[in-house]
Amino acid sequence: MSQNNSAILDFFSKFPNQPFEFVTVTDINIKEHPNYYKAIFKNIKTNKFHAQLIAPEMMRYKYKVGHIYTDGEHVGQNKTLLKGELTVNENIDVNLVRLSTVLSEEEAKNIIDYEDVTKYLLRQYAHVDSVFSFKHDTHTHDVFYRGHSDKQKYKLEPSLFRKDELGNYLYLEKEDILYRELIVSNSSDFLSDSYTLDRLVRMQHYSLPTRLLDITSNPLIALYFTCKSSEESNGEVIFFKIQKDEIKYYDSDTASCLANLAKLPKHEQNKINTGLEKHEFNEQPVIKRLVHFIREEKPFFEAQIEPNDLKKVICVKSKKSNERITSQSGAFLLFGIDAALNEQGTENIQIYRITIKKESKQKILAELDLLNINESSVFPYIENSAKYVAQKYKFKK
Repeated sequence: MSQNNSAILDFFSKFPNQPFEFVTVTDINIKEHPNYYKAIFKNIKTNKFHAQLIAPEMMRYKYKVGHIYTDGEHVGQNKTLLKGELTVNENIDVNLVRLSTVLSEEEAKNIIDYEDVTKYLLRQYAHVDSVFSFKHDTHTHDVFYRGHSDKQKYKLEPSLFRKDELGNYLYLEKEDILYRELIVSNSSDFLSDSYTLDRLVRMQHYSLPTRLLDITSNPLIALYFTCKSSEESNGEVIFFKIQKDEIKYYDSDTASCLANLAKLPKHEQNKINTGLEKHEFNEQPVIKRLVHFIREEKPFFEAQIEPNDLKKVICVKSKKSNERITSQSGAFLLFGIDAALNEQGTENIQIYRITIKKESKQKILAELDLLNINESSVFPYIENSAKYVAQKYKFKK
């Protein structure tokens, strides 16, 4: 018997004649056992979870996620799992299990990879409307996330584009005034910002309506925002799969073009004709004025704007200019002129969704707290830390 096979059989020998479902595996190396993964098995009889070291070759040849084993031998398969895809049978009442019953707090914080814990949490708590499979080539695509606490209420639109119940824009008509007024009243806060995009990011941080939509590279942050409010509503975690070559950075010329639209009054934005040929498009007085704003931050910018660029929604990785962006692993979707993001996704931005049941929100927040994902860490300011600590240690009847 090989040493690799012996480790897993020793585990099963402790629980003779008891069936275990192979729930998930952490795709990481462990310091003390660099050639092993850590598998999580669920005892079907007791509903207890156990973490067990497992060699990679054992997963290739014998043990598969979603399958059931007794005394180390295959006895069946969980029918709610299809070919390793993440799914939950709608007719089954999924048991909610605390992460702390599976792994110690120290393991959860220092060993488990964020993505793996997310898979575990969603495996336990998610109600998936259809079979969910999310595989991507990390060399060609990046994945970002956003959490909506109320899946019926919130749409994929920046705060600047929100409307009242009669369909009137709440802020869009005054975008240029909002931008300038905040700088006038708090000019010292913007001294370190080189680009208009930098200022928009800071304004977004201070809750001013902008043409930015927050997304994150950390799925647990999105899960936190999904669960932190709207306790009476189902939430959702939204996945954005974006080609790497479509992702812009803070100094991108395309990003500068879209960001500087904020300086144009709405009646001037309305004069932009994106249906013209490139040369004629750039001869428009309003485009020359836009170029003037861009050259304030990029003096050598050439007036060769692509007409369709101004109508795009692009993904931008900004500078981590404040603690909140850093703690939330923040990135943004930047919206062009009257741009709208299809809720089902586009050719360049593929969208996937997972529904989080309202009944599960508080339990998920408790699990995230074990991973130090809470109000104090997501909003790293002393007033939020004080609020979190007070709530945590408040007397409960």
